[in-house]
Amino acid sequence: MISVNNLSVAFGGESLFDHVSFIINDKDRIGLVGRNGAGKSTLLKIIRGFQKPMEGDVILPDGYSVGYLPQELENLSDKTVMEEALNAFEEVVRLEKMIADHELEIHQRTDYESDSYHALIRTHSEAIERYHHLGGQAVHVDIEKVLTGLGFERGSLTGPCPPSAAGGKCV
Repeated sequence: MISVNNLSVAFGGESLFDHVSFIINDKDRIGLVGRNGAGKSTLLKIIRGFQKPMEGDVILPDGYSVGYLPQELENLSDKTVMEEALNAFEEVVRLEKMIADHELEIHQRTDYESDSYHALIRTHSEAIERYHHLGGQAVHVDIEKVLTGLGFERGSLTGPCPPSAAGGKCV
């Protein structure tokens, strides 16, 4: 559950929002709708922790992380669309690499009775448990669904991030 309590933000004397409070429960699906400049992106940046409100706070449970993909992206060099979307799931990506590294090491080792081998197995099991807890096994499929729903062609997801007409930015 994410709790937003009495958030207030103003820019240049103009209030974007004043004493806003709400709760996002597990499995809730929400949408932010409003005119340009209403504070939608600002609110998301505050929830993500990229920006501080003038007043109020955001409370995230231990172990929660919030992904944020800005609407205007910087030039993304040589990353693919899928790699860029995976940035929102950095812990899942880190765990995938850790699990693969552990599996390679487990395959190569022969000291099955050593304390270090048992510690490796324990760390590996904990990484797999955390990965499944985060829904890591479905992240790639979920990202593909979202990106194709946003209009990306399935074949373009593994290619370079396409430049837009607005100065080589990924769209």
